[in-house]
Amino acid sequence: DMAHLDRALEELEAAHERMAQVVQLRYFMGLDSAEIAATLGVDERTTRRDWAAAREWLRERLDQPA
Repeated sequence: DMAHLDRALEELEAAHERMAQVVQLRYFMGLDSAEIAATLGVDERTTRRDWAAAREWLRERLDQPA
């Protein structure tokens, strides 16, 4: 549910701010890795790693009961 997702995103932001930014830019804004990298001022490989790590982090949180 959306409340569970919102809590998970808040936890991600508290633990890994840049990873949360990558999720927001990619999922909610529709930016690709190159656009995210330019926006955040990091290497594109960094954004791909952050995206992969954030997806796994969120998957683990969302698999837990709310």
